Amino acid sequence: PLTVDPRLRETALGQAEGLTPEEVAGTFGQGALAAWRSHAPGDASYAFPGGEGKAAALMRAKSALEDFLLASPGAAEIAACTHGGILRRFIHWVKPDFQSDEFVRNCAVYDFEFEPKARLWTALF
Repeated sequence: PLTVDPRLRETALGQAEGLTPEEVAGTFGQGALAAWRSHAPGDASYAFPGGEGKAAALMRAKSALEDFLLASPGAAEIAACTHGGILRRFIHWVKPDFQSDEFVRNCAVYDFEFEPKARLWTALF
């Protein structure tokens, strides 16, 4: 069955919502754009004014996936669809050595394994 969970939605960008990268840099500065694109641990909590922090968005989506998996102990495999920003943050959280310049493409499939007792995620790519 199909389950819809709003916790898998894209990050709320606040005042940066709908702006191009050039507009973001012009409005908030190049440093803000760099912090938003960064996967460095020190930039994990960055948020545009009025927006959601990157770490908060990641934890929101991760909790949705874990809640679903823990409620479905007999499920051998599931598929989850979400936005690229959420997926990129999840990938970098599970696999920190993932190259930042690698692009997460639309309709791409990334395989992960979840160990429920340890709540441990592993990237299978």
